[in-house]
Amino acid sequence: MSAPNIAETTTRNGSEAPKSPSSNTATSDVSDEHAVSEEEAELYYTGLPSKPRLVYRTGKKWSPPRGPWARPPPKELRGVSADHPIKDVWNEELGVKIVEVMDDHKIKFTSIDLVRFRTDHSFLGGEVEEPSFSPVTIWIGVFPGSTTATAAHNAAQDVLALLKNYQITDVDVDFRESVTWP
Repeated sequence: MSAPNIAETTTRNGSEAPKSPSSNTATSDVSDEHAVSEEEAELYYTGLPSKPRLVYRTGKKWSPPRGPWARPPPKELRGVSADHPIKDVWNEELGVKIVEVMDDHKIKFTSIDLVRFRTDHSFLGGEVEEPSFSPVTIWIGVFPGSTTATAAHNAAQDVLALLKNYQITDVDVDFRESVTWP
C-alpha cells in the first residue's frame, strides 16, 4: 500500500476558516515556559486575512513594535520555491512523517502547510526597505485551545530532528490556531 499523497497543504477536515478573535488558549500562559507573549500571539501574523493566533514557533526572537504609533509590518503568505530541498521529499515521505510526529504527540492539527512569509517594511514610512522573506516554514494549524506551547515545542523539536535526517536545517516550525469547515 502506498503512502497518501501529501501536497504542500495537508488538511484533516477541509480548508482553513477565519479564527474567532476571542480564542482563549494556553498560548500566553505564564506557567508554560515555551509560551509566547500575548502580544506576540496576537500580532505575529499581522496582515494575514484569517488573523491566526500564534501558539508557538521556532526561529529568531520576535521584537515587538515600539512607540506611540508602532505596529508590526504586515505579512503575506508565499509559496516555497521549487529549488528548496524540502520540495524533493515533501510529497514522497516527509509530509507523512510529520503527520506521524503530530499523531505521536497527540497534536490535534487541522492543516500542515509549507510556506514562506513576505514581510512588507515599506508601510512604516521614511526610508523604504525591501520586503524580507522568512525561511521556509512548516506552518501547523491546531484546533483553538487544543495545544499548549510546550506540546507544540516538543513536537517541533521532533520535526526539526526529522528534517536534519534529510540534511534540511533552514526551516522553521510554527503552530497557529486554525479551524476548518466541513
